[in-house]
Amino acid sequence: PKSQHKDKASMYLTIVFLALVCLTRAQPPQATMGIIRDMNLGGGLSDYVRTASLGNSTYLLDRGATSRHTHDLYRFNSNPTQNTTWNLVLSFSSSSVDPMLISCGDDLIIFSLMDQVYRRFTPSTSVLEKAIIGRNVETITCYKDELLMFSQSLSSNQSCIGVTFPDGTLINSSACLSDSFRIVRSFFSENRLYLQICNLDNSTWIFSWDSVLQVFTEIAQVEDVRDVYVEKTTVLFLGSEFLGKFDEISGNVTFFSTTENFGKILGIFDDVVYLLADQIYSFNLNSEISNVIRGKKTFGARAATRGFYAWQENSILYFDFFNLNFTEFHFSENFKDVANDQVLVTDNGIYVIAENTLHFVSTFNLNSTWKFPSNLTLSYLLFNLNFNLNDAIYLIAQDAYC
Repeated sequence: PKSQHKDKASMYLTIVFLALVCLTRAQPPQATMGIIRDMNLGGGLSDYVRTASLGNSTYLLDRGATSRHTHDLYRFNSNPTQNTTWNLVLSFSSSSVDPMLISCGDDLIIFSLMDQVYRRFTPSTSVLEKAIIGRNVETITCYKDELLMFSQSLSSNQSCIGVTFPDGTLINSSACLSDSFRIVRSFFSENRLYLQICNLDNSTWIFSWDSVLQVFTEIAQVEDVRDVYVEKTTVLFLGSEFLGKFDEISGNVTFFSTTENFGKILGIFDDVVYLLADQIYSFNLNSEISNVIRGKKTFGARAATRGFYAWQENSILYFDFFNLNFTEFHFSENFKDVANDQVLVTDNGIYVIAENTLHFVSTFNLNSTWKFPSNLTLSYLLFNLNFNLNDAIYLIAQDAYC
C-alpha cells in the first residue's frame, strides 16, 4: 500500500508538473508594471534639459538649475548593480540660453550657436576645454566620431557650405548657392552624412558629404521637404506633391507624384512606402498608387524597427511590415494633444504621455499604463537606457511648487 501511495503521489506530481509546463508555454509574455523611482537632483530642474549617452553612462545637462548663469552636468551610470542616483560631474558659468549636448568619440560636446563657443568635456580625465565655434556656423554634428561644424561663407558673390574641424581647419566646398541659406537638418545613412538646406525663397537642396574625399555632392533640388527617412542605403524625402528616392548604390534619384497632403514618412518595405496625412496611407513605388490603410483620424505616428506606431483619439496602433496588419490598443485617455517630446520609441515598444498617464505598447501585443499623482505633472520623456533586457524610461515631472 505504501508503494501504491508513492506511485499515485508521483503520478499526480508528474501530471501537475506537466500541466504547469503546458500552461506556462501557452501563456503569452506578460507585461510587468514598472517601478517608479524618484531621482531628485537636489535643487530642482530648470525647464530646459538635454541628454546624451557615452560609454556605459548617460549625461544630463541642465541650464541654470542652481543659478541663472550656472549650467550643471549630471551623470547616471547604466549599471543596474550601482546606486541609481545622479552625480553632479561639473558646473560651469555660461549665459547661453540654448546649450546643446552631444557625444562624440570619447568626449561630450556642449555648445551654443548663439554664443559661438563650445566646450569639450572628457569624462575619463575630467578635463573641460573651451573653444570658439567659428564664424557663421549653423549646425554641429558628430560623424564617425569626428566633430564637424557646418557653416556658410561668401565666395564670388555666392554662399558656399563650409566645414570646420576641431583644430580650426576650414574647408570651403564647391557646393554654393546664389544667395544665403540656412541648414535645416543633418542626417545619416550607414555610409554618408546628408545636409538639407533652404534659401530665402524656401527652395530646398539635399547634399551628401564624403568624409574621405571631403567634398559635397548635390542630390536634389526641390521646392520643399517636409520629412526625410533613411533605410540602410535608401534615402526618402517628402514634399507637398512629391516623394523622392535616392539610391546610394546606383546614385539614382527618382521622383514620384503624390496627390495627398502627406506630412510624415513612416517606413518602406517591399517598395511600399507608408505615409501619414490625416489618415495612414500606403504608396506603391511601382504603380505610384496610394491607398488608405487606416481611415480614422490619426494625430501622430513614429517609425519602429519592423513597422510603425500611430495614435488616434483613444487608441495606440502598431503596424507590422511582415504580416501587414494593425494591432490596436484602447485606452481611456485622449491622445489628441500629444506633443513630440511626450513620445519615445524603443526596441521593445512605444511610450506615450497623455493626461498625466504614461502608456506603453509593445511589439509583443502587450500594454500597460502608469497613472501619476495629481500633484505631479508629467512634462516630457528624456531618454531610454537598456538595463540588459529591461528598459528604463526617464521622465521630467514637475510638482506644484517647482
